[in-house]
Amino acid sequence: MNPDAEKAIKNHALYAAGGGLIPIPVLDFMAVTGVQIDLVQNLCDIYNLNFYRNQGKSVISAFVGTSLASIGSSLIKAIPGIGSLVGGFSMSILSGATTYAIGQVFAKHFENGGTMDNLDVEEFRAFYKRKVEEGKSIVKEMKEQEEQQKNTSSTTSNPRQSKLQEKLEDVKRLYESGIITKSEYEEMRKRLFENYIG
Repeated sequence: MNPDAEKAIKNHALYAAGGGLIPIPVLDFMAVTGVQIDLVQNLCDIYNLNFYRNQGKSVISAFVGTSLASIGSSLIKAIPGIGSLVGGFSMSILSGATTYAIGQVFAKHFENGGTMDNLDVEEFRAFYKRKVEEGKSIVKEMKEQEEQQKNTSSTTSNPRQSKLQEKLEDVKRLYESGIITKSEYEEMRKRLFENYIG
């Protein structure tokens, strides 16, 4: 696989995992979809192909759908206390894994000479499912590495403050990448401060 494509897929899988941790039900799902569309656009740039947002969105929906598993993880966050922890973790891993799988599908299709116009969802469905499973372990590993780096470089002794800072950085990254709007960014920041500071 093109190394630039591989890098883009892994980066976006990590962004999506961060989006899955946003403690706002449904808004997290929207942020992750935005990351996946952005990934497809990046891959089109890498392979010098035309990008069509609506086609990209419909293909992503055909694979990921309004997956009951991911929507369910998102809605678990509405349960006070434990809900945001359980829902956030499962949504985070699933978001990263599905994004990884979407990237693998489009990259393989483009490397085989395909375009946005002729991707056959049924042809790639089994491949997508395999890549979701592969993506779960890859995302877990990347998140663990990221956590280790943060722990070794962290200067704060307050774990709650450290977690808030981490989530604020995730949200900022989504905003700077153009994946969420300014108003969504402000709303997410506000909710994070409410959740971690009260």
